Amino acid sequence: MKFKKKKVFHSPMKSEVIQKVLNGCLSKKLQVKLGGH
Repeated sequence: MKFKKKKVFHSPMKSEVIQKVLNGCLSKKLQVKLGGH
């Protein structure tokens, strides 16, 4: 996954959204690991 850091720095709102998305992906990966899939 490639995120354009330059655009993120220019718009804090986008960075917040990206952080939420990343947190969601990480939580899903953790759930999968705990689930044993």
